[in-house]
Amino acid sequence: METHPPAYRLVRRGVPSASPPRLDADQLRVVSHAGGPLLVLAGPGTGKTTAIVAAVADRIARRGIDPGRVLVLTFSRKAAQELRERITLRLGGPPGSRSP
Repeated sequence: METHPPAYRLVRRGVPSASPPRLDADQLRVVSHAGGPLLVLAGPGTGKTTAIVAAVADRIARRGIDPGRVLVLTFSRKAAQELRERITLRLGGPPGSRSP
């Protein structure tokens, strides 16, 4: 009688939307920016990514901007993927359900 190793089944669960973070005054200025392009420069750990995610989510969810018209540039493909995932989670969809 042969014994087989136990079988495992992986099931993807729905990911809850990320709750909005608390933003400081500088981050709020980034989110509330109503003009055209905006360049955000700051050192490591200062909340740039958090502010950018909040700004993009605000533009898509509250201002009705088409996600296909939003351009966010970052320094690597890995960082771009992380930004894409964080924005999607913030908008309340599982990865791949929207394309910000």
